[in-house]
Amino acid sequence: MKKYLQLERVEKQKNYTVGRLNAGGVKIDTLEKWDSGITSSTDLMDIYRMKKKKCAIPSGTYRIVLTSSARFSSRNFYKNYSSGLLPRLVGVKGFEGVLIHCGNTVLDTAGCILVGEICGPGILKNSRINYIKLFRLLKSWWDKGDEICIKIK
Repeated sequence: MKKYLQLERVEKQKNYTVGRLNAGGVKIDTLEKWDSGITSSTDLMDIYRMKKKKCAIPSGTYRIVLTSSARFSSRNFYKNYSSGLLPRLVGVKGFEGVLIHCGNTVLDTAGCILVGEICGPGILKNSRINYIKLFRLLKSWWDKGDEICIKIK
């Protein structure tokens, strides 16, 4: 069965983008780099031009897999709470290695989606608590063999 996460980008600022993630009734705030307006149907060369400016990934629908990450899997938090697995978006045009992970500001991401609760302009709190909540849901779907997708708009 397909399970969908919905990510609506609701506040687009010059240096960051705030979103609302809905995953099976679980609602979590997100933080990304600035939204340049690119979509999954944007020409690849235009995506590369915008990517150089350190923007958010293109809006669109992507499959999510739970996999290890060379950068994060060895960190104690991820080892303890997700056995070193992280949600990875697959097939993001012009981008590789896009994860959903913990962080507090856009300085904590190179293009991934951060989860938590917005507590100020471009600032998240309770990132780890929200990550655990989201990961447990995704892992339950994954273990049942469900296909997991995220729709970003």
